[in-house]
Amino acid sequence: MSRLNLITGALLGLNAALVGVVFEPTITRHFNLELATKEVELPPVLNADGTIAKPKRSVINDLDRAENEARRVQYRKGSQNLMYISLSMIAMGLISANHRQSRLPAIGGAASFSLAAIIIGVCPIVAGICDMPIVAIFDPIGALAFAAGWICVVVAILRNGPPEASPK
Repeated sequence: MSRLNLITGALLGLNAALVGVVFEPTITRHFNLELATKEVELPPVLNADGTIAKPKRSVINDLDRAENEARRVQYRKGSQNLMYISLSMIAMGLISANHRQSRLPAIGGAASFSLAAIIIGVCPIVAGICDMPIVAIFDPIGALAFAAGWICVVVAILRNGPPEASPK
């Protein structure tokens, strides 16, 4: 089970790196293109004599800018959460690597961290990209799963007992 935790943690870390570093410029471009489609052209403002006081210009509503920034923050939050969860899975695998007594906590930790990865890692990324903020309502459940995973880490540490002194 510890090998599975290590592999899963490494794969989640790879996904977090790809989502957070490699794909972020593409996603930012996607968000900026969507924001550009919401651009509205204002007609020129004329003086009383017919001369142009302000030329025509394009503006983007502040609400649209704020929504775009909220989606970008949500995307980043999801990629950061994936990284935290991957480190947690790796910690679980390292702790339970050589101990048979920590098999059950390792299984519970893997299940909890996997559920947390889906809910607080993947869902915010999807919500940010697809403009579906309703997906984020499951974040508290994912946070509870993340906490349960860390409880399993603590139980695994306690079951392993104190470290043995190395022979000299």
